[in-house]
Amino acid sequence: MKTRLVCLLSVLALIFAFNFSVYAQEEKKKQEEEEQIQFQEEFQKGKIEEKPEELPDRLKYYKEKYEETFSEPFDVVWRAIKKSLDDIGCMINYEKYQQDDEGFLSGTIKSDFCVFAMGKDTTFQVLKRYSYEMPLIRGGIWINGRINYTFKVKENKDGTVYLSFTGRLSGFEDFVTHQVHFWKSNGYLETQMMERIKKNISLVRNE
Repeated sequence: MKTRLVCLLSVLALIFAFNFSVYAQEEKKKQEEEEQIQFQEEFQKGKIEEKPEELPDRLKYYKEKYEETFSEPFDVVWRAIKKSLDDIGCMINYEKYQQDDEGFLSGTIKSDFCVFAMGKDTTFQVLKRYSYEMPLIRGGIWINGRINYTFKVKENKDGTVYLSFTGRLSGFEDFVTHQVHFWKSNGYLETQMMERIKKNISLVRNE
C-alpha cells in the first residue's frame, strides 16, 4: 500500500512538473508575441508623431547610408574594410575593383551573412536591439539574426577616397513561416563597423 502511494505521488509530481513546464513555455511565447506587437505599435506611432530631434535611442544611429571620406590611398581603405569583416568573423561574398579611363579606382565589397544572434531563447531580444522595424509575425520564434554589408569605395580626383555602405538585417523564423525574412537595421551595427574601419585604417597603413 505504501509503495503504491509513493508511486502515485511520483506520477503526480511528474505530471505537475510537465504541466508547469508547458505553461511556462506558453507564457514565454505569449510574452514575446506581446512584445513584438508592442514593438511594432511603438514604431508605427513614432513614425507618425516623432520629430527628427525626438528620435528614440534605438533610432539615433539610423541613416540611409553610412559614409566617410578618407585622406588615405584606395588600397589602405580597401584592406581596412576586409580586415574589419575578418575581425567579426564575417566572410566576403563578393569583391571587385577597377580603374576608370582617368586612372581612378572604384570598387564594391559585399559581405556574406554575418551572424550576431543564435538560439530561440535570446534571438528576439537581440533583433529588437538592432532593428529599425521588424516583421510582425504573431507567435513567431526567431532562431538567428544576421546582417550583410555592401561597401562602395571610390577614389576622388583630389586623392581622397570616399566610402559608403549599407547593412541589411535578416533572420530565420522557425514556428509560423519557417523562412528567412529581411528588414532594415537601425544603424547601430553599421556605426560600429564604421568605427572599426577607421581603427583598422591606422593599423593597415603601418603594415
